[in-house]
Amino acid sequence: MKKAFILLFLSLFTYGAIYADVTWKMSNDGTLTISGTQMDDYEYSDAPWSFLSEKIEKVVIEEGVTNIGNYAFSDCRSLTSVTLPNTVVNIGIAAFIGCVNLVSITIPNSVTSIGSSAFSYCKSLTSITIPKSVTNIEPGIASNCPNLISIKVEEGNKNYDSRNNCNAIIT
Repeated sequence: MKKAFILLFLSLFTYGAIYADVTWKMSNDGTLTISGTQMDDYEYSDAPWSFLSEKIEKVVIEEGVTNIGNYAFSDCRSLTSVTLPNTVVNIGIAAFIGCVNLVSITIPNSVTSIGSSAFSYCKSLTSITIPKSVTNIEPGIASNCPNLISIKVEEGNKNYDSRNNCNAIIT
């Protein structure tokens, strides 16, 4: 009985788990750190850390993770900062949908595909830079983002551009 109580007590203060091919942990300062390789796709607000979505202020994806799953960080309303490594090649459908306090996102040069609605309803989002490595962008990656003033496609992208500072993605 005493062991069960201690385990229950510790679980209230330390969050972390191994899920599919990723491991995650939540620190007291609001940083969610994810390591491993392949993140699963999830349903809306169904990622294993979703019960902490109001407390997540920063997401750090470590080197080795190749996929940001569908709906991985949906409705993380306190999220202001995301760090993505150069091993990520895919950002899934609605991966950051509803992250209303996310101001900007830097997509690494390793990313080749961005799913639809990946950054939709990110009401504080002001800028997105699409690297030249991206070969597939699904429609509406940043719809309903009223403060989005800058969408730039890095020069040298063979599939998309944002010529003459038009703040749009042109195929």
